[in-house]
Amino acid sequence: MSAALALVPALVTPADDEAEAAPSTKMLDAALHYASEGFKVFPCHSARDGRCSCGNTSCSVAKHPRVSGGFNEATDDAAQITKWWGRWPEANIGIRTGAVSGIVCFDFDHAVGRALAEQIKTLPTPIADTGGEGVHMVFAHPGYHVSSRRGVVEGLDVRGDGGYIIAPPSVHASGKRYAWRQYFSPDDTDPAPIPESLQPYILATLVAATTPGEPDADTRPDAPPADVERARGYIAKRPAAVSGNGGHDAAFRVALDATKGFSLSYSQALALLREYNCRCVPPWSEKELAHKLRSAMKSTRVPEGYIVKSRPRAALARPAGSESWILEMVVRPAGAADRAEHRDRSSE
Repeated sequence: MSAALALVPALVTPADDEAEAAPSTKMLDAALHYASEGFKVFPCHSARDGRCSCGNTSCSVAKHPRVSGGFNEATDDAAQITKWWGRWPEANIGIRTGAVSGIVCFDFDHAVGRALAEQIKTLPTPIADTGGEGVHMVFAHPGYHVSSRRGVVEGLDVRGDGGYIIAPPSVHASGKRYAWRQYFSPDDTDPAPIPESLQPYILATLVAATTPGEPDADTRPDAPPADVERARGYIAKRPAAVSGNGGHDAAFRVALDATKGFSLSYSQALALLREYNCRCVPPWSEKELAHKLRSAMKSTRVPEGYIVKSRPRAALARPAGSESWILEMVVRPAGAADRAEHRDRSSE
């Protein structure tokens, strides 16, 4: 990494609960520096007095995206970054993990996670304290797909492809700032290779990502790449699934959009659902995502291709959710089997 980050002291100096007397360019400057190093960034909601700027009291405070496309909108384009933080000066900084930014983050949380982190032997690599009880250890992306997964073991999440982290000097819900440890910022050291002691956890994410197989009854081929991209844009406009606020219906609706609405194959739909899952509060497990997709593929309550075949392609530009007749079919008249499906998260 270059020495550019040294120009932003807050990136490497803990500031705990310091208050900003007036709007500043602290967050913009940091976001631009990250981008100059090749990290893809995007704005996330911020915290003030323990409350999230989104106004939702049941959200993951100051950890979810401000932009509708979530981490899919992450960029290193200075003009776009300046526009975002010009609109939201105090927005927290999200960095998209995975191959696009060249990093994988091991997120150790709470006392159990911190104890595990202290046992890791590694070459010098960027390490940040999250402002809560967490520790982020950032490593170089290995060059093959690393799935993002929560709860690999107690106290450890892996943020790889299809994931993101909140970066210093963002403000945690506790009021403290995320901060790089002294001598362990991206300015001090490049991300090290993932150490041998953490390799088993990478393997665990690979197993989790491949265990849910394609349903036996579904042998459909992959949809054309153009349809996948249209589906990605369509789903990006769908609201995130929030627990206690219709989250079950929202996630199942997205599964239907991907599998029935756009006729994607299981693997294509699962990839898009994983991207959508990064906006959900809290995110679904791999097992839950797979169950949602299998249930959606078996559903007979909506016609195959109800999005791409029933309307002109130009109509796809309309905001998601405008097809009220589909929403009525999908959500309102749910029978016993569907209500059971909506409860699956609490029973698995």
